Amino acid sequence: MNSKRFTLFSIFLFLLKFVACLREESNESNNLQIWWKRSDIHGWNYRKRRVYNEFKESIADHMYRMALMALIADDLPGINRERCIKIALVHDIAEAIVGDITPSDGVPKVEKSRLEQAALNEMCEVLGGGKRAEEIKELWREYEDNASLEANLVKDFDKIEMILQALEYETGKFQTEIGKS
Repeated sequence: MNSKRFTLFSIFLFLLKFVACLREESNESNNLQIWWKRSDIHGWNYRKRRVYNEFKESIADHMYRMALMALIADDLPGINRERCIKIALVHDIAEAIVGDITPSDGVPKVEKSRLEQAALNEMCEVLGGGKRAEEIKELWREYEDNASLEANLVKDFDKIEMILQALEYETGKFQTEIGKS
């Protein structure tokens, strides 16, 4: 699997394309946060105090940006792009109930997984169970277990999105003309 991971250069090129896409679509992406519970990502709440930023990324913001990454990524051999988009859209869905449990919270990984699984089950019950609920559970589990190339790639997108968000919180704006294009 490691041979299929992004190289540093390809990640850099992807980031440039993604930032350009976000700049062009900023109004639409900001409006889409309405579809999901406006739950702030906990780790950023803590960091917010240090960077004095008014905007806090919600879980919906985070998952939407990752889905956009999967949508605009170049085709990669052996990767199902549609599956990547779906995984990106559900990978942190349980956090809308349990919150963003970070390592600094001191919650053991086993307990974090149990809480998130219970929250996911509750959400799927609200959906009435069935085929779509089972698909959501399957996609979430695939991501959690890093069980496919698609899940592995989405985990890479998760790290890239975190870096982009940290950059935005730290600077509040793009510092170069490249980021503005």
